[in-house]
Amino acid sequence: MAHLVYVSSVMNSGKTARLLQMNFDYKRIGKKTLLFKPALDTRETKIKSRNGLEEDCILINSRKDFKKIKNVDVVFIDEAQFLSKKDIDKLREISLKKDIDIYCFGLKADFKGKLFKGSKRLLEIADYFDELSTMCPCGKKATQNLKYDKKTGNVIKEGNSVECGYEDMYMSVCYKHFTFKNVKDIK
Repeated sequence: MAHLVYVSSVMNSGKTARLLQMNFDYKRIGKKTLLFKPALDTRETKIKSRNGLEEDCILINSRKDFKKIKNVDVVFIDEAQFLSKKDIDKLREISLKKDIDIYCFGLKADFKGKLFKGSKRLLEIADYFDELSTMCPCGKKATQNLKYDKKTGNVIKEGNSVECGYEDMYMSVCYKHFTFKNVKDIK
């Protein structure tokens, strides 16, 4: 029986690297895979990890793109937090009807500490949930995504939750440091 799996964590925890490594492992044993990511970031049709791994993917512009899921054993989706509730429900349906394992990788919450719509739905209906961990600068487990102004170090708690290409403005922190007003005070 196929499964819908949600792999989640904060930024800079290796989610995309893990997705690409799993894709490699499945292909190595002869399985057919298909990779997707939401079309919010239209700069390219690749899934890229900070460690240099990359693979071609299909951009999700609408649920119609899921019709490309056929004759495959495993589907991997990066940045699943940006999918809608209906997108996640469609993936659940595909997994069950076509007996295909679907792995969704993404952030659980935004820099305000609020669940993304896609993440919320995955937490509600996924068969399995896997949380990757990374560390806050203090050495504790990072559980939050903190956004800050690079010039002043001031923490940002308002604004759009979706911005592509600004990864260097975020820091993975424990909840204690998530409450700080300036990143210069985080040790």
